[in-house]
Amino acid sequence: MGRHSGRLVLGAALASIVAVGAHGGTTEAEEVHRLAFDFPLAPGMQVIPISKFDERGGSRRLLQVTLLLDAAVSADVTAENDAPDPAPEFALSLSGFVTSAFGSVETVTGVSETFETDGVAGSDGVTGSGPDFWDFGTVIAIVVDMDTTLTALDGFIGTGLLDAEVFASGGFVITSATDSTLTFNDFRAAGTVSVIYRHEVLFTEGGCCFDDGSCTYVFETECLAAGGSFQGELVECVSAACPQPGACCFPDGTCDEDFASTCGNEGGVYQGAGTTCVGDPCPPPVGACCLGDGTCQETTIEECDTLAGTYAGNQVLCADADCPPAGACCFGDGVCTFMLVDLCESGGVSSEATGSSATRSNVPPSARAATATAPARSCSRKIASTSAGSTRARTWRAKACRARSSARAASPAGVCRSPVRSATPAAESTSAI
Repeated sequence: MGRHSGRLVLGAALASIVAVGAHGGTTEAEEVHRLAFDFPLAPGMQVIPISKFDERGGSRRLLQVTLLLDAAVSADVTAENDAPDPAPEFALSLSGFVTSAFGSVETVTGVSETFETDGVAGSDGVTGSGPDFWDFGTVIAIVVDMDTTLTALDGFIGTGLLDAEVFASGGFVITSATDSTLTFNDFRAAGTVSVIYRHEVLFTEGGCCFDDGSCTYVFETECLAAGGSFQGELVECVSAACPQPGACCFPDGTCDEDFASTCGNEGGVYQGAGTTCVGDPCPPPVGACCLGDGTCQETTIEECDTLAGTYAGNQVLCADADCPPAGACCFGDGVCTFMLVDLCESGGVSSEATGSSATRSNVPPSARAATATAPARSCSRKIASTSAGSTRARTWRAKACRARSSARAASPAGVCRSPVRSATPAAESTSAI
């Protein structure tokens, strides 16, 4: 009688390509797919999917297909002599066969192994022990076979899978005993089946760089079809130095992750390979800042506020900014101050300025700090106050206050006009410069 138990283990595919040399000016290589199998017998079999030969865009040509089987049929076996007579040549015989097939290639291998003992005594009537009992342990029969073909190769070519099948069957017999009890467990076949594609290499693989900075080692046709950039035959990825993306800062303060070349072409500043936009690494945008003294600086909006200026907008150049002009402002008391036209006109006096008008009329009072009166400059005369008093009128001119000079009355370059005296001498108080 017999008992068996077992487990089914699916094999994992292993593939490798090995160069086998040059023949007639061409290079040949072998692509090997090796898969494991393990299944119980009574009988038993396993189907193993194996990749077909991929010509990779015509870069290689299949020459030969070989199927190689490396298997072991095994079991844990014990036997007991149930006859009253001793069995000096008590032995175990294992017989059966193992087959494998992959497309048009196949193997059929018979199994025949004998496992001898030192002989056993006649039955002692005690089951499972004694001089009439023999424990063979794990018995193993090795099977190695192969088949190959050079013809009808089209069925092996493609990008899909082709099934390999392994089948095994067998049994045990005790010899040199008229009556015996045979027990076996874990009766199974296990091993590997290999498919070897021998092929001609028409052109070789190389590093292929992709937009995300990654690299794979493939043929040029595969690389281009996948949208990559082929680095050359036999160029390893470690040497390919594929461009790596990084943070790209734009003038408006925004950030995007891109390659250095793309960043530069789009007007950005590349921050380095591997950098990211996390944490807002880009500097804030700058633009024209119109200052209280009529000048302009290109700053951030925060810096412009600190300078008490008027921000004209992000990325606006000073050359394009419509900043209000500054010039000489003549007050009614003859004092001349260099300031913006809108500040000079705040009293309502019409301006004699020429050129652009101010873009904003609400310049903060702090801007006046930038328009301090130059102590060495003044208008030509101080205007006398009438008895009724007079408004401190202002007149803005697009010129600088000129320096004090005794000859200024006759000078055509005078900026502020001479004061007008009152018609009533007794009511006026004057002071000449």
